[in-house]
Amino acid sequence: MFDQHPTDPVSLKERFLKMTGNTKVWRASLAGLASIAMIATMGLTALGASAVEAKTFTFDVDGTNLKFDTKAAVSGVVVAKDGKSAEVTDGGDGYLDKTDVVKAESALDKSYQGTYTITGWENASGTLVATDQANADKVSDTEVSARYARTSGGIYTVKFSGFYTVADVPVAKDDAKLASWQFPTDTNAKDGKLLRGFVAKNQTGEPSVDASTDLADVVNHGNDEVDLEAKTVDSVYVVFSSTDWSGKQWTLTPKDENGSDYTVEVEEGKTLASAGLKSLPTAYQKSTNDYGTEVSRQTNTFSAVSGKDAKAIALDTAITTNTIVKPNYGVSEGYTVTFNVEAADTADNKATTTTQVVKAGDKAVKPADPSKPSTDNVRYAFDGWYETGSDTAFDFSNALTKNVELTAKFKASAIRVQFDPNYGKEPVVSKWFSTDDYFEAPSYEREGYELEAWKYGKYTAPEGAKLTIDGEGLKYVVNNGETASQSTGRIVAGASYTAEWNKLGNADTLTQVEGYVNRGLKDSEAEKLYTLDSYAQYKKDFQNYLADKAEASKDGYTDKEYKELLSELKALQAKIVEVGDTELYRVYNPNNGDHYFTTSVKEQSALVKLGWKAEGAPYKVVSTDRAVHQFGEKVFSVYNPNTGEHLLTFEGEADSLAKVGWVKENAKFYTVQNGSSAVVRVYNPNTNGPAHLYTNASEAKGLAAKGWIIDNNGKAVFTLD
Repeated sequence: MFDQHPTDPVSLKERFLKMTGNTKVWRASLAGLASIAMIATMGLTALGASAVEAKTFTFDVDGTNLKFDTKAAVSGVVVAKDGKSAEVTDGGDGYLDKTDVVKAESALDKSYQGTYTITGWENASGTLVATDQANADKVSDTEVSARYARTSGGIYTVKFSGFYTVADVPVAKDDAKLASWQFPTDTNAKDGKLLRGFVAKNQTGEPSVDASTDLADVVNHGNDEVDLEAKTVDSVYVVFSSTDWSGKQWTLTPKDENGSDYTVEVEEGKTLASAGLKSLPTAYQKSTNDYGTEVSRQTNTFSAVSGKDAKAIALDTAITTNTIVKPNYGVSEGYTVTFNVEAADTADNKATTTTQVVKAGDKAVKPADPSKPSTDNVRYAFDGWYETGSDTAFDFSNALTKNVELTAKFKASAIRVQFDPNYGKEPVVSKWFSTDDYFEAPSYEREGYELEAWKYGKYTAPEGAKLTIDGEGLKYVVNNGETASQSTGRIVAGASYTAEWNKLGNADTLTQVEGYVNRGLKDSEAEKLYTLDSYAQYKKDFQNYLADKAEASKDGYTDKEYKELLSELKALQAKIVEVGDTELYRVYNPNNGDHYFTTSVKEQSALVKLGWKAEGAPYKVVSTDRAVHQFGEKVFSVYNPNTGEHLLTFEGEADSLAKVGWVKENAKFYTVQNGSSAVVRVYNPNTNGPAHLYTNASEAKGLAAKGWIIDNNGKAVFTLD
């Protein structure tokens, strides 16, 4: 199998996901795999099909904690033989919605209930698109996967109260956010109440909550409940009628979903612009001129009374009562360009509007760039003039062919983050960060203490992470070199990190480290632990350390002197050459290619009796039972139940693999400090079974020539004897 051409190198994250078969974690990578799988299964049918709306949806589960009942008799649902998926026939509109979810969930094996709670269904990109209560708008995905968590301790229950409510919504703690479509919406423009958002009840200051809010920040601890209350204001409405004052019909753009008029709900006493309206509707009408030619005309002028001189409603007209306005057609020469700067973007919180009248065929003149004042925590830069209601920047180089309304857009250019040193009279300091900056907290030295971390609530400052401005916050990515994975996070503008300090205990700490090595051993005792040369050198160097310690302790240690002594002592011990005291046996499973290492001769013998092949004891290691301090690192065994592979690794990587389906076994041994054998890890990318081997550099190079990949850039992962 080594003669195959190697595939491109892949990260540990990718290869472990491939071998684990886990469907609930590493969600982004799974999305990519799912997309490839769907393309492969669609085949020529998808490539040659005509543009027909999908009528069948596939619901996938992991088949372990969740599975479909293969005996379920649910109309419109076909369950796969392995119980891992179900095909649901759509109700008729061609989009996946909550009714399809209800049908799919009714075919599930009910054994999961009481242990797990389904929080929704996600698409191949890992985006939640539907639950049995609600769904995103026009979901075109044809394959979705279950998102779930343990009912006990793994779920937040979101309860809505106030004028707008829905049934309680379960959210997995690992997700910790609601989708925007899971919030109740204001669908009645004429009920006299305008929904302004939701706030967290029973929380200090009742903070606003939206789809970007981490529910962990607003949960009622103790019952995992999030109580959200709808906040409303009194409202009135404006109906833009499609019938003019003479009784003739016009076609409006936009218009209500079910009707020919257009209705806008406004906070009582506020303007249409304050309701988010960027421009007035346009009324179109076809007519015949004096020569019998059909022509079209349009207007953006509407008034509450008839007549040529009637005052037209405008975006800045204050609406105090329910109002019906009708098209009031008039003729104007040329085109008008309207420049709007919204109230929130001005120093006095008042919207500004200026206009230019431009002859047909001429170009608008770009005005001076407006500026948006900074807040305490955000600085802004002008981003350009955009056509109102769209994300299209206006091109001033083109001649006008219609009236245009433009709105100034701004973007955050710097975000303020605060740092509280948390001792004495040291003041809180601020730093401003922009895109492509690296997060760097200020440096402090405090006598008798060591700075452990900067914390914002439960979050640790992402030291060294590259930053990107995201809305009015900072997004960062932290690379985890140990697992070849990445983690992301977001820092809100104005976040205040607090320093956490550890008090140093001078004498106890030095005494503890001094006790790591017994300097009174006989040679016959010492040679079982260290090389005699390195042991003798340590004892000699230790006398110099004692002299330094005596000098520093005359008037009591200062913090600086203590740190220097501790560093000196650890540096001396780092030169000691340990001796491996335990054989490390290697056995090989010819059935799946797994190499397994053990320090137990009994375990080795038992495996050989089961058909494994003994490959000797290539290394010596430091036993976990050694009575004296081990200077090497503790090595753990982890097991992949899906491929049968055993892997040796340090505890950090072992814990990460355990989260993606591997089984963390016991600690096997300690590495040998300054050991005589450098051990490298190689990986076979051409197998779906056990893929790793620990060996020496010579064998690793031979395997690399046959398509294997040497991990860790060819550097040793362990030093043994």
